Amino acid sequence: MKGSPIYQNLTTSFVDLSMLVRFLRDRRFTGTVKVEWEGYDGEIFFTRSPRLHAREYDRSIGRIAQGQNAFRRILQRSRRPSGKIHILKNDPDRTADVLRKPFVDKRIAAQARSIVSGKCDQIAPVMKPVATPKLPSVGRRTKAALLATDLLLSFKEAFKSTKISFDTAFAVACGFKADEFPFLDPDCNDFSFFKDEIFIGNNIDPLELFDGITSALSHIITRLAEEKRFLTSVVFLRHRLQLHISERNDDYRDLRLTFIVDRLLR
Repeated sequence: MKGSPIYQNLTTSFVDLSMLVRFLRDRRFTGTVKVEWEGYDGEIFFTRSPRLHAREYDRSIGRIAQGQNAFRRILQRSRRPSGKIHILKNDPDRTADVLRKPFVDKRIAAQARSIVSGKCDQIAPVMKPVATPKLPSVGRRTKAALLATDLLLSFKEAFKSTKISFDTAFAVACGFKADEFPFLDPDCNDFSFFKDEIFIGNNIDPLELFDGITSALSHIITRLAEEKRFLTSVVFLRHRLQLHISERNDDYRDLRLTFIVDRLLR
C-alpha cells in the first residue's frame, strides 16, 4: 500500500464505510481507503476530482472490476463483519499514479502462495523440485486481465464524446469479429465486458485476448472514421489510446503485447 497511514486495521464491525467515505470526501481528503477480507480486496481512491474511483479483486470468483459497480459492491461488502479498513493519505498526483497502475503484485503473490500450499481449488502445478513451481502463467493471466480492463475503460472514457453507448458498440464489434476470435462470441461465455467489468475464461491466452480486443476496438474506430461527424471523436480516441499505451508501456512490454496494441494507432 502506498501513502502515509492515518488509520490501519479498523474493523468493519464498528465502522460505517459509507459514512467514512462521505466524511473524507467532504474534507477533500486525497489518498486511498483500502478494505480487506479473506479472498477479497477493495480500494477507493480520492483525487482532486469530486468523482470517486474504485476497484476490486474478488479472488473467490476471479472477478476483477473497476468503476461504479465495484464501488457499490465494496460498500455492500463493508456491512459484513471481520473486514479491515486502512486509510492512507497521499497527494493527488501520487494517488492518480497509484490508480493508473494495476494492483497485481500482492495478489499474484497471494494466489501463488495459495496454489503452492494447496489452499485453493486449483491443482498446484508443482513437479520436481518443489522449490520451482510453474506459477508464471497465473501472474501473467491476472496482469493481462487488469491491463485489458484498463485499456477498455480508457477507450470507453474517450468514446463518450460520440454520445453512443460503448457497451453496445463493443458488443456489436465483438459479434462481428467472433468468426475470427471465437471467444468474443457472447454465446460462448468465455469473455465479456459490461458495465466496466471484465470476465475472461481461463483457457484464453493473453496474446489471443488482446488480439481479439484490439481487433474489435479497431473495427469501432474504422466505422466511426467512415462518418464525418465522428472525425473529431476518432482523433480524440487515438490520442487517448496513445496516452494509455505510453503510460502502461512497461506492462505491455513485459507481457509482449506492444506489437498488438500498437495496431490501434495505425
